[in-house]
Amino acid sequence: MNHFLNGTDLALTDEARAEIALNAQFAVRLVDFLESKLDSHLQGESHLSPQKRVAYTCQIVEGLNALGMPQITGPLSARALDWLVTLPTLERSPDDEVNNARWHPSRFKTLAQMGCLDTESPTLQEFRALSKHVAANDGMLHDTPIASLPLATMIWLDTLLHLRERDWDISAFQMRSTHAYRALDSLYKKWLHTNGSRDSSVQSPRAKSQPKGASNTELYLKDFSDASYALNLLLRHKDLPPKHAAVRDGKIKLVAKWRARQRNDWRNYDALYCAIQLATHFHDDEKVQQSVLELIAELRKAFDAGYAPDQALPLAALSLRVLGALYGKALSDEIQRAQWNFCCEQEREKKQAQKMEHHAEWAQLLRDTFIIEIGDEETLSNSDSKKVLRVRFGYEALGVDDHGERPHVAKQTLRIILKQGAASDLENAVMMYRSLPPALQVYFAEHAPTNHLAARFSGQPAYMVMRDLADMELLADIYQRHDNALWDADAKRVITQTARQVALAFQALHHEPYTVKGVTNQLERLYLTPLTASIDQVCATSFPTLRDFVEGGFDADSVKYKPLAYYLNELRKREEKIRPVKLGRIHGDAHSRNLMLDPTLQRVKFIDVEYFATDRDYLADYALLLEDLAFYQYLPHRRDTARLRFDQFNHTLSGQEHKTPDARPLALSQNLSPHAESANKEKSIRNAIQYPLLPIDSEAALLFQQTLLSQLKSFADSIGDTNWKARLWLATAQALLLLLERQTQSQSRKGDERDILNLRLVIYAEAIRLLEELVTNLMWQWQLPELPFRGARAAPHAINDRALSRQVLQLFDELPNVIRQPHPDQPPWLQFFVSKQSKPFAEFHNIAKEFPMELVLYIRREHLTDTEQLITTRSKDEGFVIPKSRLSNIEAVRALIQQTYAYALNARRE
Repeated sequence: MNHFLNGTDLALTDEARAEIALNAQFAVRLVDFLESKLDSHLQGESHLSPQKRVAYTCQIVEGLNALGMPQITGPLSARALDWLVTLPTLERSPDDEVNNARWHPSRFKTLAQMGCLDTESPTLQEFRALSKHVAANDGMLHDTPIASLPLATMIWLDTLLHLRERDWDISAFQMRSTHAYRALDSLYKKWLHTNGSRDSSVQSPRAKSQPKGASNTELYLKDFSDASYALNLLLRHKDLPPKHAAVRDGKIKLVAKWRARQRNDWRNYDALYCAIQLATHFHDDEKVQQSVLELIAELRKAFDAGYAPDQALPLAALSLRVLGALYGKALSDEIQRAQWNFCCEQEREKKQAQKMEHHAEWAQLLRDTFIIEIGDEETLSNSDSKKVLRVRFGYEALGVDDHGERPHVAKQTLRIILKQGAASDLENAVMMYRSLPPALQVYFAEHAPTNHLAARFSGQPAYMVMRDLADMELLADIYQRHDNALWDADAKRVITQTARQVALAFQALHHEPYTVKGVTNQLERLYLTPLTASIDQVCATSFPTLRDFVEGGFDADSVKYKPLAYYLNELRKREEKIRPVKLGRIHGDAHSRNLMLDPTLQRVKFIDVEYFATDRDYLADYALLLEDLAFYQYLPHRRDTARLRFDQFNHTLSGQEHKTPDARPLALSQNLSPHAESANKEKSIRNAIQYPLLPIDSEAALLFQQTLLSQLKSFADSIGDTNWKARLWLATAQALLLLLERQTQSQSRKGDERDILNLRLVIYAEAIRLLEELVTNLMWQWQLPELPFRGARAAPHAINDRALSRQVLQLFDELPNVIRQPHPDQPPWLQFFVSKQSKPFAEFHNIAKEFPMELVLYIRREHLTDTEQLITTRSKDEGFVIPKSRLSNIEAVRALIQQTYAYALNARRE
């Protein structure tokens, strides 16, 4: 039976390996269960008291941490930890209940265990104040919401052990902890010499609470779970050597009492607490292994049969802790191994067989009444865990009509929309759909349960009919059809109407966001940390070449871009200018293949509900859709020659240039930031990339963005969101980096390795371009461009140089008291003064072959509003330049000249 040594695989039998695999699947189901319940628990929908909500949340975090798989459980733990730090949803509870929850010792222990209780933690002063209630006379922690003084004291000592493990200075608590350990040692030895008559037969989970300040002088270990906890602390604190007689006797007594417990009593959590400690310290003991494995089997059976009680959250969390304590790393390895084997084997061995089974299963949905002929299938949306399919079919009725004929519809004539996925996933989707407010359900595809789902836990795909999507069309298909067609009035009408209806659906979803109060880490949580993690993942695993661009920066034609860390640091410095203050509901995956419209373009439906969230920045939905329609749609595709081609890329890495014969370098950006100016003077550039800006020659992409952003601005104004546009740029950059991560992880894209590298570098470059524009906006108050993806707009019609010169000069002639003089040193230049000022307020280069025509305006940047983005960041003697290519926008030039003239006139009066 000696299979495990703290999770280390020694010489496992086939039976033991099967047991680990079974429990790995159980662990995955427990994590999925916690994920499905966590948000409603944190929002207070379970009607638990604040103290129990804190206690249960601590158990959830510790259970997820026990798996040792932060890449899977990290997002869940982060949400729960954020809640434990701020307790945001307890505001409506009575003050005394909120105080009891805030001072619950488990809160501090969990934060310390996860590294969230340190010198920067806002809860540090609370913990110091709590520690003052350790009395010297009995060594116990008094005045906490926990009724048992020994239990409260042990949790406090556990907190100190976690802080010590993280090299935290705990010398300030040394005297109190000494008293507490002395008292704990005495209580443990007293328990060893009792017959256990005081042990409680039925105990609730460790939310044994009382009002803060209540008196309780019972100084004994109430049950064998408390005794196991005491032994754990004494061993970790080195008060008892592992081979001490008190350790041996305690183990024997704990195992005996544990095995004498009442089976299947899910109200009694003492067995789980005791099992955690036994598996942690005595994992190599055969009796301990056998006992803990029996408990795990009971838990698995209870969850399989649906016997888990209303208190299933702590039950699931404690079950994870038991699994982690027994198996350790072997459990996480088995989870990863099982997932990998499933993907590989299903793709390699069963792909064709599954396709035939799928057809048979689809036909079964209608076979009771009709003879079904299955036609073509079309994948509308696809992810790792699910697909949305449009299946075409025809039928012949088994009965006859009044004329004795069998009604029939030819094959390929009818269509139906199906969602494919694991049965448990589909059931979770149905539950999430039902939890939506009724006003929102009309914007999501109907998720109606079907009879066969409840029994489908075999791992094979299950299907659900989405009846209300049958007559609808994907936004991606509508967009591409009109983008590729003749750009006429009808195409403009369809694109405009589509963008407006999508915006209305977004606004219904994002309605009434809540204001974030007193929390300053939202920018980091929502954007900067996920963005950094995404890039780290790509660089470390699948795309190490990108690291040179990320860490060293790169050049894109005339613009020098800095390392990613520079932009992130600049955003952190200016957090108050971009921090989201409104959070709420979002779809979470709102790309153009997850949105459908009816034939009249009046109804919009979101296909998926699985990514729905309630605590995110609503701009994430807009950003993902813009990235998808105005950028992703135009990436190279062999079957669509209208898109960007691989031969339009070239890049330079580490001084070695990689080009294709037909490479067509185009500027990455038309606007240069102030700090990018000096980069143009550098003689050597390590990393560089050139490519045409996206979207390529697409009026549809420009019009869709303009319409969507116009609607977005109205919505942002209605909720008082003043920095929405800056966050949109950040959210779009994040969407691009997530696209890069998906593209890098995807195994479906095949082709020339250099082409794929170029493609991924283009995605990264576009994300950095947006961050550059955003940081420039925050640092220098430059207006952000009109659209995130502007492409290479068609140049205006050529205009005669003399005619253009006359138009510009006429603008100056319209202004009173303006004196025009030739430049004393450069005769082709004309200078313009207000009356007899010593310095000109503008200079204009007249027609000359040796120097291009341009206009220079002398004005401080904060006094200039450039709505059309005519001026460049290149300066001439502290002046801003409008090149010839932009002078043809004569009305915008007139506005800039008038602003500069007014500024000079005021300076003269002063």
